[in-house]
Amino acid sequence: MKNYRGVFCGWMLLAAGFTGLPTLSTAAVAGTPPTNVTADQPGADQPGDIELPEAETFLNLAAEAMAKYHKTHGTYASQWHQLHFDYAYPTYHMSDPDIWPLPKNKNQWHPRGSHYTYVIVAARQNTFLVRALDSKGKPTYELRQGMLYPQLLGQPKNKSSVHK
Repeated sequence: MKNYRGVFCGWMLLAAGFTGLPTLSTAAVAGTPPTNVTADQPGADQPGDIELPEAETFLNLAAEAMAKYHKTHGTYASQWHQLHFDYAYPTYHMSDPDIWPLPKNKNQWHPRGSHYTYVIVAARQNTFLVRALDSKGKPTYELRQGMLYPQLLGQPKNKSSVHK
């Protein structure tokens, strides 16, 4: 069975009662459709679709997993495998390789099909910093504890590529 997590993650999070971060559906409801997402960007299937770029989708899911981990352990996870969540871009089978972070991934993980490598830069008792690195290793997005949504680096603080 295929999992269409990238497309339906906003609806799943809303159904679960999670509204702390902007998602696909909250962006549409808030009347802030993306204005700069084009079909050649990761996360944009068709021109005009309301979908978060891949890195923002991943970082939102990572923030949710970090919050759950923090609630249980009193600190944030410093390695991806501690979070016990799966991700692949765009669809996958549960048995596919690289959809689950392994201990060997430590704080860097490049999920199957992803355009980014995700790095837990810092994880302490009360804060975390996760970055998305592009194929050249350049930090493109980041998310810290307490941010409402991932920041597109080079943009004003707390502004993503979609939420203007």
